[in-house]
Amino acid sequence: MERKTSPTSKTLTLYVIFNALLLITGLCTMATGIYLCVIASEYSWYDTSFSGLGLVMAITSIIGYRARFLSEAISCYLSAILVLLVIQSSFTLGILLYSGFAGEIGKQNSMILAYALICSCLVIIGCLTIGLIYRKNLLKTEPIVHTISLHSPILTANKNDIKGYQTYGGTKYF
Repeated sequence: MERKTSPTSKTLTLYVIFNALLLITGLCTMATGIYLCVIASEYSWYDTSFSGLGLVMAITSIIGYRARFLSEAISCYLSAILVLLVIQSSFTLGILLYSGFAGEIGKQNSMILAYALICSCLVIIGCLTIGLIYRKNLLKTEPIVHTISLHSPILTANKNDIKGYQTYGGTKYF
């Protein structure tokens, strides 16, 4: 017998995987902010904002995981992801275009940081894409509601009448 899955089970798996990647990316961005503060031996707003951005990424990932079954909550999550993408892209462009930043932390560290930020932008774009697909599939899926009729033969029969299989209206019950 073939196992039937819901139409969103594959996209749910991808959604959870990309949320886990976003959590890891957020923690790495937070660690990068701490590393930049140590390397530069000063705490400027630009260096410490990486830690704040990483913390916001991690919290957004956790909220996205918790809200995976509500389309309204996923809409808010996707809005937050879009804001994170704009902020992360601006940080990445700032490091790529500002040549003085390489002088503060070194050319090699600046290039490693730029490539890491480009990869984290790609993870955020993946989260946004998979989130949109998952939200679309979630909106198409009808919720399954199980109801028990109060006039069901199993609820209206006496305990003494039910021994093994009994037939009530053509349906077999225990």
